[in-house]
Amino acid sequence: MGISVEIQVPQPSGIPMDVGGGGGGGGAEVRSNHINSNVMTIEEYNDVHWRSLRGAIDTMFTHPPGGFRPISYEEMYSAVYKCVCKQYSEKLYQDLMNHTRTRVAEWSRHMQEVPESNLIGKFHESLIQYFHALGGIVP
Repeated sequence: MGISVEIQVPQPSGIPMDVGGGGGGGGAEVRSNHINSNVMTIEEYNDVHWRSLRGAIDTMFTHPPGGFRPISYEEMYSAVYKCVCKQYSEKLYQDLMNHTRTRVAEWSRHMQEVPESNLIGKFHESLIQYFHALGGIVP
């Protein structure tokens, strides 16, 4: 006459494991068939959320203001919110800073190729583009 008890044991990976006791053999039965919806894999972060955010950032940095399809604030907010809620805020911040640095470095290299007669105008154009994009990234 055995009594079966199931206990949810949180694991560091965020996937709970059922530990059943009292199966007669004295050992614990471990099953990991439950998936915790609060866990985001690095693949999901990279392939879904960061890809979407990076694409929106690239669009804002490479197309003139008003020269691209409007970017859904709701979609971008949702992607950021999911990343923050699922413990990817630091990675998101680092990825955003690194990507912005990369874009600015590309503009800097491009400015080296601009003839002196066009430098001021091109620099002004680039600043307008940058601040417009920044306004969309940091509301």
